[in-house]
Amino acid sequence: MDSAGRVLDSYQSPIGVYITMEPRLVNLISPSRLGRGRYWLRYEVVTEREDLDPTVVLKAPAVRDSVQVVVP
Repeated sequence: MDSAGRVLDSYQSPIGVYITMEPRLVNLISPSRLGRGRYWLRYEVVTEREDLDPTVVLKAPAVRDSVQVVVP
């Protein structure tokens, strides 16, 4: 999101976790799409999956966080 609250990009992908891990998720945004300024990177990880039967998915609380990014 930019400082005006506009969503500039969105990314959604299923991720499976079978062992303890510290994943690195990458989403590249072209530098030409971002001007100088402050942006918020927000993410949410949830256990709901449309492609799997809900009875076979381990339920867990959603994880949400954000970090501010400054483009000089």
